[in-house]
Order: sequence, then C-alpha cells, then structure tokens
Amino acid sequence: MGVMSVRMRRLFALAMSALLMVACATSPPPPAAPAAALPPPLSPEEALKERVNAFWKARVADDLVTPYEFLPPEDKKRVTLTAFIKTHGGIKYFSYKLSEIMIDGTVAKVKGQSSIRLDIAGLPAMVGAELSRRGPWPTPVEEHWVLIRGIWYRPLIQSSPVSPPSEEGARSPAEGQ
Repeated sequence: MGVMSVRMRRLFALAMSALLMVACATSPPPPAAPAAALPPPLSPEEALKERVNAFWKARVADDLVTPYEFLPPEDKKRVTLTAFIKTHGGIKYFSYKLSEIMIDGTVAKVKGQSSIRLDIAGLPAMVGAELSRRGPWPTPVEEHWVLIRGIWYRPLIQSSPVSPPSEEGARSPAEGQ
C-alpha cells in the first residue's frame, strides 16, 4: 500500500500541474494598463513656433534637405529638391531667434533675428574670400507661413499674404503700364 500511495501522490501532483497549466493558458490576459493620456493638441501659434524653429535649426546646421520638406505641396510640384538645394546655398546661418508671430487665419507673418555670413562660390576668389572672412552679420528676418490642412508651411515665394498693399499705394493695371 505504501508503494501505491507514492505513485498516487505523484500521479495526483502531475494531474494538478497539468490542470494548472491548462487553466493559466486559457485564462484571459490581465487587464491592459490604461493608455497614456495624449498631450493636448497644440494651438496654431504653438504649432507654428515648432515648425519655424525646426526649419531654422536645419538652416543653421547647413541642412538644405529638411527645409525643402517645409515647402507647401504646390511648391514641391514646381521645384525639385536638387533645384531647391542649388538655389538656397550661398548664405551661412549661424543662429536664429524667433521674436514675433502674427497669425491671421491661415496665414502668418513671423519675425526673427539671424546671424549670417555670405559664402558665394561664384564670386572671383579674391572677393569671395574677403566676404567669407567678414561677418557674421546680425540680420532681421521676416517671413510668411501658410496653414494647409492643419500644417504650417513656408512658401518658396515669400510674398506678403498677411498685409495687402494699402489703398493709397495700390494702382490699377492700367496705371502700372
């Protein structure tokens, strides 16, 4: 009887282990931890400030690929990345500081201060070398941004969509000829 009881105990322990494994495998997973709360959406001004600072961070780092990504989709249809890079060299930006944002609906005027030096490869060596030794110069920056489908873009052509010409300065097409 003693041998039988040892076998029975082992068999019972084995059966209980098997039942426990099956029970654990088929039990529902523990409840998921609550999802982290999403940060509140940015205000238009905060979103624009982020975009402006990212654009200028790239320019100061001599990165011309990233600023291309800030062009509105319509501008990207008109100019390739290669053409953009070829036409946007020649100025070395050392710093940029955003000073003012003025938003009017889907257009904005942004003012800041940059520090630049000219670095123009096409100039005669003597003149180009002289310009490259000068600077950096503090330079005010005023640029325009447009909001398209919730994203701020910096148009290639920096016209002033925020402030139309004053009535006294405006001329009819006939007067301009």
